[in-house]
Amino acid sequence: MKTKGFTSIELVFVLILITGFALISISSSSQLRDNNEKQALKDNIRSIVQYARLQAVSRGHTVYLAPLDPNFNWSKGVVLTRFNKKVAEDEVLHQWQWNYRHWTIKWAGVRSTHKIAFSPDTAHGISNGTFTLTNTRTLEKIKIIVNRLGRVRINGMMMESF
Repeated sequence: MKTKGFTSIELVFVLILITGFALISISSSSQLRDNNEKQALKDNIRSIVQYARLQAVSRGHTVYLAPLDPNFNWSKGVVLTRFNKKVAEDEVLHQWQWNYRHWTIKWAGVRSTHKIAFSPDTAHGISNGTFTLTNTRTLEKIKIIVNRLGRVRINGMMMESF
């Protein structure tokens, strides 16, 4: 009676193929995750700026976007506030928190680096400036430009080399 089965060479060959396919799928899924994270970050910032502009117009008061972190680190999230004259302090209207592990976010504005002002009328507009998103692994940089009327433009994917 003859037993049937795979030889050790056939088993090794099949295991090598399975390992190769697994490695390919892992690398492509991490690239997909990175692209999704980048797109989500850009979309979040765009929608936050549009929401802040809408709140300024609908409330009839100047509102401010500022980083959640007291050290002015925009990478942790942002908070939308307005100055409440009755209690003489900022009132939180909304806040967004995020945790993008490989991205840093910086704001460089014309009048302020610590907050963005949104006025209810077009005569005063908002603070012009640029968000710079930097991937700490790939050094990819994306600039999100906010003009004084609250329009958002995204200039993409510059690579820095050292």
